[in-house]
Amino acid sequence: MICVFISCNKYTSPSPTHWQLIAGRDNGDSPERPLLYRALVPLQWIREDPPATESIADTMKPLCTFYIRENHQFIRIIIHTFPLVQGHPRITPQMQVTRWKQQFQELDLATTQVQQDSHGGFSGLFLETEGIFEGVPLKIMGWTMQLASPYERQLALGRMPLDSNKRADYTIKASGPPHLMNSHRAAIAAFACSFEFIDELPAP
Repeated sequence: MICVFISCNKYTSPSPTHWQLIAGRDNGDSPERPLLYRALVPLQWIREDPPATESIADTMKPLCTFYIRENHQFIRIIIHTFPLVQGHPRITPQMQVTRWKQQFQELDLATTQVQQDSHGGFSGLFLETEGIFEGVPLKIMGWTMQLASPYERQLALGRMPLDSNKRADYTIKASGPPHLMNSHRAAIAAFACSFEFIDELPAP
């Protein structure tokens, strides 16, 4: 396993992009999902949101999913968030990376790298690996990011209406055939590195 620092500044999407807004989770009592995040999305990506009438308070359900389709194959890019709840332990980036690795029947250690990452008020790990998943070759690019402690403490004060909704960690996981993932690698990385809050975070 290789562990180095990743710099988001070096990633630029080779395709035209535009900003898209992404809602957070509802609270389970109301279907309302506040718009919290934004990201630069390539124009040809296909977006799929959960039905507006469906609660996504369950963290097993994604905020939204993007697809890159090419020659009857596709890459799936899934965004999850994990609200911070007092008394409930956070899933650490290392635990999430371990979980992703264990989903493979066979893991190619030669292609596996884990890098530290930090941007947009979050810090965590980036995993890139290939292996055999459900009998077929698969490549994963995954970001598992935690809200940095200084911002978490500021948001916990609840000075603004959406501060409590912003107190969440997130993951972005892209998976697909290795050759297709490799051809779209720069666009996927640029998308993940652009993911951020719509509003500025309070000064720590």
